[in-house]
Amino acid sequence: MMRAGQRPSLIRVGYERFDGYLDGGLAAWQAAALPTAAFESIDTDTLYRRWQQKPDMTIIDVRRDDEWRAGHIPGALHFHLGDLPRRIDEVPRDQPITLICQGGYRAEIAASMLVAAGRHVIAVCGGGMGNWIEQGLPSAAGVDNQVTHAHP
Repeated sequence: MMRAGQRPSLIRVGYERFDGYLDGGLAAWQAAALPTAAFESIDTDTLYRRWQQKPDMTIIDVRRDDEWRAGHIPGALHFHLGDLPRRIDEVPRDQPITLICQGGYRAEIAASMLVAAGRHVIAVCGGGMGNWIEQGLPSAAGVDNQVTHAHP
């Protein structure tokens, strides 16, 4: 349970509106025998090898606009994490979706949302775009393939 003055982690990653949280986390959910699902988790090295083999794979970057403009994987789509719930129907359904953020946390949140919507997803949880750029892997800057958003 959050104490007065604590800021939930969701706010730190750009998810500004939420109705609540699960007291006790996933352990409480599982203890209540409620359904769960899983998704594949990979690191940036694995993503790079797969991307080299299939450069048209669907990658969605869920970082903030400024992070996206500073550098992203060429051909990736940009859906800000906070906008994903209302734009979920725009996410392709016919192939696996690879999600990436700066370090992995937002990609995991996005993956959970998409799995709940029935999509096949892969989350880059090891390294993210920070690692991708540090390694000097191919990066584009600017606004190509950007999906715009507005916060209420």
